[in-house]
Amino acid sequence: MTNLKWAMVGSGFMAQLILKDFALADNTELYALVSRDPAKAEARLAELDVTAKAITFDEALADDQIDVIYIATPHSEHFPMAKAALNAGKHVLVEKAFTLDAAQARELAALAKEKQRFLMEAMWTKFLPAMLALKKIIASGELGNIVGIEADFGFNGPF
Repeated sequence: MTNLKWAMVGSGFMAQLILKDFALADNTELYALVSRDPAKAEARLAELDVTAKAITFDEALADDQIDVIYIATPHSEHFPMAKAALNAGKHVLVEKAFTLDAAQARELAALAKEKQRFLMEAMWTKFLPAMLALKKIIASGELGNIVGIEADFGFNGPF
């Protein structure tokens, strides 16, 4: 299998958290970090010692080497950027919150289906081994007939 080449849009907090993780995933390559100011992207890449191109969003849309665009910008930009990426033929992963409202989400889902592109909110917990094991236990019936689940997610972070 060939590597999927990713462009991450946004050089802020999420980039700081996630950029190094691309190297941990099989068949994945961080190809570019996208910013309105490529100098900011270059500085973030250097700070984290990550090798990738620093480009603008328009350059990412036009680059045939990019397979997937990961949108990690302020929420107000998620919908227009995801729509532009889908229209450019890219697969799209969008940080939370996916869109500003349900109508925008439905529009993106319809466009992804029309363009035959993958579109997903970056809900990483879906793929955690513990979640996959829990789904298997529930499906087995070991816990009986589950009629509802209430769960919380939290961590001890600095105030």
